[in-house]
Amino acid sequence: MGKVKPGDERPEIGLNAWLLHAYAELSTCRINSGMGGVAPIPWKAVADYAEYHRLDDMFVDIIIAADSEFTAHVNKDSGSKVNGDR
Repeated sequence: MGKVKPGDERPEIGLNAWLLHAYAELSTCRINSGMGGVAPIPWKAVADYAEYHRLDDMFVDIIIAADSEFTAHVNKDSGSKVNGDR
């Protein structure tokens, strides 16, 4: 999977738009680690969001897995020592 270049077509999000919206909302719950890089979204925030919206455990698993990949990628590139493990 390469980088998006100007002129590339936008990806179709379709029915997964709600999942991306949820991830964006949950990303605001990150705690500033003070060590640079990006801290993971707290598990409690994801679990509370899922409970409030009556979503099942699969939602929590998807968000946590996606966030783990995101934080590992960002922190690797930034040289941060923030640990994204839960």
